Amino acid sequence: MNPKQPTSADLILKYLLDAEVQASQPLTPTRVILSLAVTFLLALLILAVYRFCHRQVVNRESSSMAMVLVALVTTLVIMPISTSIVLSLGMVGALSIVRFRTAMKDPADIAFLFWAIAIGVCNGAGFFNVSILGTATIAVLVVIMSRVPLQSGDPMLLVVRYSPTAEERVVSALPKGRLLSKIGQHDETELTFELKTTKDTLDLTNRLLRVDGVVSASLVRYDGSFLAP
Repeated sequence: MNPKQPTSADLILKYLLDAEVQASQPLTPTRVILSLAVTFLLALLILAVYRFCHRQVVNRESSSMAMVLVALVTTLVIMPISTSIVLSLGMVGALSIVRFRTAMKDPADIAFLFWAIAIGVCNGAGFFNVSILGTATIAVLVVIMSRVPLQSGDPMLLVVRYSPTAEERVVSALPKGRLLSKIGQHDETELTFELKTTKDTLDLTNRLLRVDGVVSASLVRYDGSFLAP
């Protein structure tokens, strides 16, 4: 009885999920195209998770494009390095002179960028099983973490402008919080306060505006970083 011949689907799964087969493959056009294709699909998954979990309403398209390009370029660089030790040493020396001076303000952007680099390294070395299973696992965990509240509510930033004569009335009307800055002028004082989000926080501005001497009261979302003017 003849053994069952493996189908094309079985060969593809073995090529993608068998680490020994992956690492021993030469740099043929098929492997190069397959590595870039798998990297591109995984980068699109990272991009989808990034847009789903990002806190900002408007996502920066430059950051989104950078994640995909970094993953593809990393794959392209790692493929020749993985086949030659001499070439890997020369490539490390050449890349050591590259300096990136673009500052990324959001730590989440840096984390997603490292994620893109990781799948590029794995796919360039031929370890598709690591990149596919690892990306799927990380994506599920990141989505779960983004849906689970880690604190009772997002902090809020309260900015109150009032006349100096209303100092005592404004202070007595303020809830518990942390003073961030206080700017005094001849005819007006500006107070910046950090508050925890509660049910009564959203109505705080209306209560403050009813205090005699209050010029304006603003309540905005606060991400924890504050620069005093």
